[in-house]
Formats: sequence, structure tokens, C-alpha cells
Amino acid sequence: MCSAGADRSDDLTAKARIRDAAIHLFASRGFKVPLRAIATAAGCSPALIVHHFGSKERLRQTCDDHITRIMADGKRQILVEAEAPSAADMTAILANLWTYDDVPGYLVRSIQAGGSLARQTLQSLVDLTKEIIAAGAREGRMRLGSDPDGQALYVALSSIGTLIAYCALTGNDLTTREQVARYVEDLTAASLEAHTHPLLTGDDLLIAYSRALSGEQEES
Repeated sequence: MCSAGADRSDDLTAKARIRDAAIHLFASRGFKVPLRAIATAAGCSPALIVHHFGSKERLRQTCDDHITRIMADGKRQILVEAEAPSAADMTAILANLWTYDDVPGYLVRSIQAGGSLARQTLQSLVDLTKEIIAAGAREGRMRLGSDPDGQALYVALSSIGTLIAYCALTGNDLTTREQVARYVEDLTAASLEAHTHPLLTGDDLLIAYSRALSGEQEES
């Protein structure tokens, strides 16, 4: 079984084993997977899951929190622990997030499922993106947009949207390193080029839109 997160030793607590089994099955099969299947994967009884978590909903909340902590650890490496990280450093740190086998698949499943937990996950990604862009701008590696909130929202949502659309197009559930490697191989170069050399060759459309928006605001 692929384990998500930093708890990879043989002496995982029963609660951690259940959490990791749930993350793996949620990522690979979706959130309708029964407690009995999670119990079998964790090597315990369904009653023990209820004992530790109370309900399947609370188990999923624990899994969401764990995935969020993994993302936060990456953010901390970029913004706190690394001293003036280079663009290559930031890329390596972000890529390391995906080495936790079930993170990409879990994120896709969570967002596809919708609801409050999906919104929480998306907001965490948006906040993370905003802080990364701000840090990159301070070091001169990125350009901070005129609307930082909108910029972070667009970058984060377009990234996760690409991830979900890629899964739909290829039938790839992104729950193994090989599948994640395929996603990275297919899209990384194009993504970096799109951010480095924008599709539009001029700023005519942006200027026209900004002027139109300014005129609407003045009239209102």
C-alpha cells in the first residue's frame, strides 16, 4: 500500500495506519469506498476505525488535514527554511510534494467530490500559491500582478483544473509515482513555457479590458 505523508516507519500507530490506508483508497477509488475496505487495508476491524475516528466523515477530515499539512510543509521549506531559494530550489521542493504517492490523486478526488472540504482544500492551495508568488517577487524571480489575489486564484485554479482535466483525458488517477511522472513529463515543459513566454505577443487586450473595466467603475 502506498502511504501518504511522513509517517513511513514500521511502527506506525494504528490510527496513523488507518489514516494512510484511507488516503490511499480515497485517492484510488473515491470517497464512497466502504469502511470495511479501509479496515482490511489497514489490517484492523471496522470497529477500531469507529473507535479512533467516530465516523467516516471524521476520518476523511483527518485525511484532509494530513494532506494540508504536507502542502504546508512544502510551503515552509520554500518560505522559511530555505535561504533565498533559487527557482530550481523552489521547483524541486514543489516536485517533492508529489512524491507522496497519493497526494495528487487525493486532491483530485477531493475537489471532484465538492463540498466544504473541497473548498477548504482549494483555499489552502490558493493561499499557498499567493505566498509562493509573493516570495518569488521579493527575490526577483516572479512578477507580482496588479491584482495579487486574482493572480494567485487564477494560477492555483488553472493548475488544479489542468490536473483534473488531464485525469479525465487520459484515464490517469495519479495514485502512483509512475502516473504522476507521466503527468509531469507531459505538462511541465508546456507549463513553464506558458509562464515564461506568455501566449499573447502584446498587451492590447489587457489594456482594452482595463480601460473598459475602469470606465464601468467610473459610471457606477
